[in-house]
Amino acid sequence: MNTSISTESRAQLARVARGGALNLVGALVAAIAGFALVVVVARAFSPTTAGVLFASTSVFLVVVSLAVFGADTGLIQFILRFEEGGRSADIPTVLRSARRPVLVTSVAIAAAVLLFAGPLSDLLGLDHPRSPAVLRVLGVTVPFAAMAQLALSETRALSRMRPTVLIDNLFRATAQTIAAVIVGLLGGGLLMLSVGWALPYVMSAALAIPTARWYLRRQSRRWAEVGAADPAEVRREFRHYTWPRGVARVSQIVVQRADIIIIAAMLGAAPAAIYTAATRFVVVGQMSAQAISNVLMPRLAQLLPRRDMVVVSDVFKISTAWSMAVAWPLYAVIASSASLYLEVFGERYVGNDGVPVVVTMSVAMMITTAAGALDSVLLMSGRSMASLVNGLVAASLNVALCLVLIPWIGIVGAAIAWAVAVLVRNLLAFILVRHDLGLTPLSPAAALVAVAVIGCYVVPLVALSVLGLLTVSGFAVAVFVGTMVYAAIIWRGRATLELRVFRSVLPKWLARRLDEDAAAA
Repeated sequence: MNTSISTESRAQLARVARGGALNLVGALVAAIAGFALVVVVARAFSPTTAGVLFASTSVFLVVVSLAVFGADTGLIQFILRFEEGGRSADIPTVLRSARRPVLVTSVAIAAAVLLFAGPLSDLLGLDHPRSPAVLRVLGVTVPFAAMAQLALSETRALSRMRPTVLIDNLFRATAQTIAAVIVGLLGGGLLMLSVGWALPYVMSAALAIPTARWYLRRQSRRWAEVGAADPAEVRREFRHYTWPRGVARVSQIVVQRADIIIIAAMLGAAPAAIYTAATRFVVVGQMSAQAISNVLMPRLAQLLPRRDMVVVSDVFKISTAWSMAVAWPLYAVIASSASLYLEVFGERYVGNDGVPVVVTMSVAMMITTAAGALDSVLLMSGRSMASLVNGLVAASLNVALCLVLIPWIGIVGAAIAWAVAVLVRNLLAFILVRHDLGLTPLSPAAALVAVAVIGCYVVPLVALSVLGLLTVSGFAVAVFVGTMVYAAIIWRGRATLELRVFRSVLPKWLARRLDEDAAAA
């Protein structure tokens, strides 16, 4: 049994594990549904239709991030901090400070899109007669998506993860995929497809907002009714924290989505569809890290003000290893069999520089996952300005490199630009977190996962590829055997990975086995 971490560290890890396990299930469902959506759209519609949808929805996600502008992260930080610091009487002011600007901004954005959908469509290079109508549909949906996102962040600030999992990860994500299937079967076009993609956001808002209000009413019974500070001062404090986070969040979404938008504008909708298909796996892997991050942020918000850096370090290192254990196998398998992966989307998506795009993105995401939730650490330690600078540097690099490289080497240039931006952002965050807080994601647990993944997946799949044996059957056998060996290695290293903290969410027989191991140690 690994005895290098304290009882308090294990207690905090157990909380992350309980919430993280639920989030991981929801995140995996959402990721699979999102991947299936791209497959359905790629196979059932023309590359031009698919490209316009992917580019338009990328703009939509950027705009929603602009409307929320960091208020979701601010709520998590302030509600937990105020409860811990005896300032619960100020929480209603914080809630109003978050909701009103988001509502006003999102409605204003929706009105602007409705008025200027035509010129915006031309600016984005969306060469389709239905493109302005698509943008109007998405524009009307912006307030619903923004308020739903804010409401779900309120529940996470109360350490309630289930609404996010059920409403956003399970319902919204699967509903979009089902809608795309129905539209494809009915022979619908781009506009109907866009309506099917947007409508689940409206329905999510109808579920998320009353759910958040119900949780808040229950929690508010424990909040103090007197001793509130000046509301104007609370609003200034909240805005001082959230505006850098808002800019940073927008820049992060720009890094994630600007490449698709720029490809559509410079090369056309069809290359944008190919690039989206080639890179969709990134979101699947990111979901596992996001599942851990969603639970980790409230824990950090409570632990960092106490300055118990030993516990923070333990939680940060082990949670990073958990994210790697889930995400790295996916990235390794896809990078090592990129050509087979692209065949999933149909013959039109094979070739066209898709393989180097897949490999570039996979390697970048493996490094990013190994870096851990560095940005969450910065934010929950009050360093939102540092997060802002990192985000702006990454976004500027991404856009600048896209503009230079895409005309030269096509969609491969976009992949390189994205990888450079993501790696630079993580490097800057790593330096700050290491220097200011003395934290690092590097640990024996992370090393165990890295060696296991490379040995179980990368080595055999690359060997098959070199020998010309990477067929579908050969791939299936290699992945199956590799997964069995990988699971055995992870089990063997269960003490290093602190898997015992998952016993509350494991089957009883497995939980008993972990307890027996601990007692024997």
